[in-house]
Amino acid sequence: MAESTGNIELMTEHFGFLPLSFIDDVINAVNELIYQVAQSLEIFLEQTTGGGEETEQGIHQVETLLEHAVDKNFDIFELYTLKNIFTVPSDVTIILPHQEGCNFNIDPSCEEKLDKELEVMRKKLLTAKAFNHKLKKEMKITDIRLARYEKFHEQLSFLMVLAENYKISPIPDTMKLVSDQLNAVKNLIKLLRNQITGIMMERVLKKRKENSEVGEIEVEGEEKIPKKRAKSNHPSDNNSETCLEVKVEDDIEIKRSISDELMGTNKLESLEELQKILEI
Repeated sequence: MAESTGNIELMTEHFGFLPLSFIDDVINAVNELIYQVAQSLEIFLEQTTGGGEETEQGIHQVETLLEHAVDKNFDIFELYTLKNIFTVPSDVTIILPHQEGCNFNIDPSCEEKLDKELEVMRKKLLTAKAFNHKLKKEMKITDIRLARYEKFHEQLSFLMVLAENYKISPIPDTMKLVSDQLNAVKNLIKLLRNQITGIMMERVLKKRKENSEVGEIEVEGEEKIPKKRAKSNHPSDNNSETCLEVKVEDDIEIKRSISDELMGTNKLESLEELQKILEI
């Protein structure tokens, strides 16, 4: 059985098709001829005898006899073909052209070693593919950066030409000077804002001190009525709560006033307006 299976595999690999498929195709071709003969015979009898039920029965019997004969004889043909044509004797060694140089006497341990080597090579191949994909991605990013640098280079060239036309040189020293001046202006603006904040706070505290009297309200007749506040069982608690509320309200109002003043400084149009704000 193993020898027969080996022969079938060898014949299939050599011819490119199964031997049984070839035999089945031959039998199917013969059966098709039988059906064509039966059909032609039926047409001939109808033309000569006029046809009828007896003719149909006769054609059917002839067709059955032919099918039986084909099945019987082609069963013999199949056995003979597989045993004597599509076979290789056991004492004959056939090496196909694409099998030359291959070693078929390999033990299981050698196969296991080859499998491990193949697995290592698969991993290396996957790593190479991943690296190739990453490399292509980096190349695209590099192309984008190069295009951007070329654009910057064109703009820089335009600035260089413009500087030469207006006789601004040397460019690096000029750019450094402009950068230093900008940083100095930023520092001055920051210092000025801190000074304005301190001045505004002093002005707000001064106005609060002059215009407010804590805990009293002037009424008609020059009477002064104390403000109503929530009473507590402990006088010390009432005093501490009152001082805390006044301090929170003062802080909120001071911050609001300073914010309003600073918002006004953002809309200055001349140095005279800034001097008016800085006056105390």
